[in-house]
Amino acid sequence: MGRWTPPPGTTAPLIGWPEPPYLQFADDGTWTGADGCNRQKGTWSVDTAGTFKATFEGDQEKLCENFNIGPWLEATQTVEINGDLLTLRDAGKKQLGQLWRAAGSAAPSPT
Repeated sequence: MGRWTPPPGTTAPLIGWPEPPYLQFADDGTWTGADGCNRQKGTWSVDTAGTFKATFEGDQEKLCENFNIGPWLEATQTVEINGDLLTLRDAGKKQLGQLWRAAGSAAPSPT
C-alpha cells in the first residue's frame, strides 16, 4: 500500500512533466499513478502463491521522457519491499524498475 516515487535524484521535472511520476496502491486492489506525462490506473492482486498481477488502463495521450510505471506493473510478477525500496521483477526475476516510498506514506502494519 501507499505512494511510491522514482528514486531520489530522478524526480526533477523534465520538460513536459505536468506532475512528478508516482505510483499509489490502494487496499481495495486498485492503483493510480502518473508516468510524468500521463495519468494511469489499473488493478492489482497477489495470489495464494505470492504472484503479483496488475492490469494497466493507461492513458498514452502525451509522449515524453518518462517512467514506464504502467507497463512495469503489467510485466511484474514479483514485488520486493526492502525498507523504503520497492523493486518490480518479471517472471525471469529481471528487475523492471525501482520506486521509493514517498515521504509521509507509512508502511502497512503487519497482520
